[in-house]
Amino acid sequence: MLVTVPTFSGHAVAGGGILALACDARVMGASAGRFGFNEIRLGVPFPASALEIVRYSVPARSVEEVLYGGELFDPRAALERGLVTEVVDGDVLGAARRTCARLAAEPTGAFETIKAALKAPAVERARASLAPLRRAFVDAWYAPEARRRIGEARARLGG
Repeated sequence: MLVTVPTFSGHAVAGGGILALACDARVMGASAGRFGFNEIRLGVPFPASALEIVRYSVPARSVEEVLYGGELFDPRAALERGLVTEVVDGDVLGAARRTCARLAAEPTGAFETIKAALKAPAVERARASLAPLRRAFVDAWYAPEARRRIGEARARLGG
């Protein structure tokens, strides 16, 4: 059984946020960076797999706000929207280890079966819309206007 819990001491934006949401839990430091998806502001749609990871991992009450708003949330606001499962003052790595240990202590077969069953509808939706969303993403990603916006966003985040 693989249990994944990322820790954040910086930003989890766009693709980094998708990687984090693909994990079993997410622990973010209280003074860490921002977490969110600014693709809409960049003019870039989500690939099918990324969209389904968000739809699966983020509470339904927050999905539209998170995707349509394009906001980058501070740790507490990310917690309120369900982007992270825990915000920690202090030892972020220790908190992530405790979460991993708790999840890994569950019976392996049951954990794997439940996890696969819960995620199966999202996997099927991603497969069904893979080709058209991939084409839309690639076309938008390489468009000159999107490249400009992505560069500006990267500069604002210090990268």
